[in-house]
Amino acid sequence: LALPWLFDDKPKGLEGLPPDIQSIVLRDPGPILLKCKSSPHIYLVDDGLKRWIKDIPTFEDRGYLWEDVYAHVPCASIQKVPDGPPIPEDAGVPPGP
Repeated sequence: LALPWLFDDKPKGLEGLPPDIQSIVLRDPGPILLKCKSSPHIYLVDDGLKRWIKDIPTFEDRGYLWEDVYAHVPCASIQKVPDGPPIPEDAGVPPGP
């Protein structure tokens, strides 16, 4: 299986992400789920935006797996990723990492 960005077709929004998050996106076909150590919140990186996942039932209903969460990304890196709509979209204002 050849990943598209191996042929210079990089994922959308990659250039605006911090380098440590770029490296995760480039080596993992996704979904990219991030959490920093000092925060309980989980975010999905989607088209260069971070989308806060409201709660555990929402996380599980979408079929995400806990072992797929990158849980040791620096909070400062996650904070640099622009906010996208939360999941679900009516969840309200996303909290900061």
